[in-house]
Amino acid sequence: MDNALNEIGKLRNEMKIGFIELENQIEASSELVQKQITESNKRTVKALSDFSQKVEKGFLAVESALDKDLNDIKSEIKGIKKRLDQGNL
Repeated sequence: MDNALNEIGKLRNEMKIGFIELENQIEASSELVQKQITESNKRTVKALSDFSQKVEKGFLAVESALDKDLNDIKSEIKGIKKRLDQGNL
């Protein structure tokens, strides 16, 4: 009987050690996954930041081009009005 209890105690200790090792491995892999997710999030944020800066530059370029076109059109209209006034039309 003592022998059986002894073996049960050994088995219990081995299982306890096995579960502790398994827990440690799970925690280590969990930390690795969290680190990988953090790095992925950083790359995503950087990519979105770069993209938003390029979009902003694009909008500024379009706005500048539209302002230039508007100024050209206003200047052209002003010139036409001036010529009409000079021709008394």
